[in-house]
Amino acid sequence: MLPDREPEALSDAELADGITELSAHIDAVTGRFLDFIGEFDRRKVWAGVGVKGCAHWLSWKCGIGLNAAREKVRVANALPGLPKVREALAEGRISYSKARAITRIGTSDNEDFLLQIALQGTAAHVEELVRQQRVIAQNREEDDSQSGRDGRELMWWTDSSGYLVIQGRLPPEVGVLFKNAVLEAVEDVTAVTSEEEDQRTGHLGHPAQRATALGRIVESWLGHGDAPLAGGERTMVTVHATAEDLQADAPEDRCCQIEDGPPVPAETARRLACDASKVEVVEDRDGHPLDIGRRSRTIPPAIRRALR
Repeated sequence: MLPDREPEALSDAELADGITELSAHIDAVTGRFLDFIGEFDRRKVWAGVGVKGCAHWLSWKCGIGLNAAREKVRVANALPGLPKVREALAEGRISYSKARAITRIGTSDNEDFLLQIALQGTAAHVEELVRQQRVIAQNREEDDSQSGRDGRELMWWTDSSGYLVIQGRLPPEVGVLFKNAVLEAVEDVTAVTSEEEDQRTGHLGHPAQRATALGRIVESWLGHGDAPLAGGERTMVTVHATAEDLQADAPEDRCCQIEDGPPVPAETARRLACDASKVEVVEDRDGHPLDIGRRSRTIPPAIRRALR
């Protein structure tokens, strides 16, 4: 129960408890408010001279900003299709921010999963998950709309100063390879840059170093062509995925994560895994670690990759 004293008279613990309790009440009232908005919009009660829609009516009558009103109408119309999320909001168990994010991608198939994330995580966790799922869905839609093309492109033109301007769009796994190649070349560029070159070109900032490194990569290709590696390990693209993600019957909305890169659909991870080296999990679900051998004093490369 909320104390009936003024906030100044409350202890620290009472203030904290009061804030969380009031927040739950606000969420519950917001859920009820959205129920009213949804029914109001479905009945078109707002229709009248000079009123363009329910959001405009809310902005006019309730003093809600137009963009916020549009979001409330959208969420209100989406919640009936997500009864468990609607109930959790009405009970104050999740916030309006979490419910709003879920309605962007929520369906009857993923409602339970999204609700569990909302109940256990923060609003930021839910927003990030939704963002990843929307990126994957957008990439899949672009693939379909381009009849099998994946949307990759590379363009260049010369600007008024005579410099070549490059613009490209690469799939996530190719993009990571490109970035790693440039960053490795940057290290060489930095190592061999002499004082004389610094005096001639000035100190190379990061963008200039990357441009110089890209030139080195181009020169290397022109000098050696598509030569096979003489040894060592190819540049790795590390994709974090579960065993379930790699199953052929995995749901389409599952996503994996490229290390230091964007999320990718599980189908992309499966394609990469077809001809890739795979590192098994460091420990199983029961917490049993990988065994590197009792007499081994050196961590083998495979275990080192797993640990990393």
